[in-house]
Amino acid sequence: MRLFRFLNAILCFVVISFCNAQTMEHQAFLSLRLPTGDTVAIGRADSAGTLYFSLNDFFISMRIPASVSDSTGKIEGLMAMQLVRFTDRSPFIVITERTTNTSTIYQMLENVFRKNGDYFVSANAFIPLYERLSEHRLTFNAQRTLMLIDPLRSPYSIDGIQIDKKINGTLITIKANSKLGDVESWLKPDGWLFVTIMGAKIDTDRIDATKPFGAVRKVMAFQSPASLQLTFQVTSDVVQAETVNDPTSNDIHISLRTLSTAEKEALNKKKEDSGNIVNFLVSDATNISFKEGAFDVVISFETIEHLMKY
Repeated sequence: MRLFRFLNAILCFVVISFCNAQTMEHQAFLSLRLPTGDTVAIGRADSAGTLYFSLNDFFISMRIPASVSDSTGKIEGLMAMQLVRFTDRSPFIVITERTTNTSTIYQMLENVFRKNGDYFVSANAFIPLYERLSEHRLTFNAQRTLMLIDPLRSPYSIDGIQIDKKINGTLITIKANSKLGDVESWLKPDGWLFVTIMGAKIDTDRIDATKPFGAVRKVMAFQSPASLQLTFQVTSDVVQAETVNDPTSNDIHISLRTLSTAEKEALNKKKEDSGNIVNFLVSDATNISFKEGAFDVVISFETIEHLMKY
């Protein structure tokens, strides 16, 4: 009887140990929500309360060019022109700038480790590094089962200016990251268009470098604490500027209407006719006298009939 109990205890121990081993080998996953809205599963591991995830799966999911060297125990990925190299059983990350070939060292609190061919990194250590190198923000949900990737919020409310040439003029699109305040525009006869946006912020150097196109010859930005003024130098054939809000986004559209070919021809003809009238009057004047600060001009009846045609 005692022998039976002893053998039964050994059998239970073997079964429990086998189940535990199977559980340890079982792959755990972490959900990763991409900027596109899709959700993928990446390998995860937990150690002493620290969450790790698979760099291999992360690079593949984010379509980051990467390479693995099992002989040297290294994995590296190209993030925003930075070659980032991780090494098995090391807390040090080597970051190499591709344009200058200069390298810096980033140290984490936890080591990278390799398991079943994948390289695992501490999520808490990787998040600030990734946000520094990319234009995305990494966050966890409350249960730490879902990692979210979102674009970093720009400090500027306006991302840039797009200029497109249209059939009857030029379209200026002010690309906004958020809903903008009140907008006022004023087209001066001397060819300058002023657009004032309340509460907007912009990278003035970037806007000043906007390449002129179409009816826009120059773009300048002037930032003040309360508002932003965009100044556009436009061509002389711009006769109207209309500002509207895009109903499908936060963008602002400014339509610059230019004179059509027919309108330009009519305007030129009007100028020519005005010149002809003056010349006709001067050549037809038969008697010119000056009295008390005014000119007296005598013209013929034929000239009067001619003037009535205009």
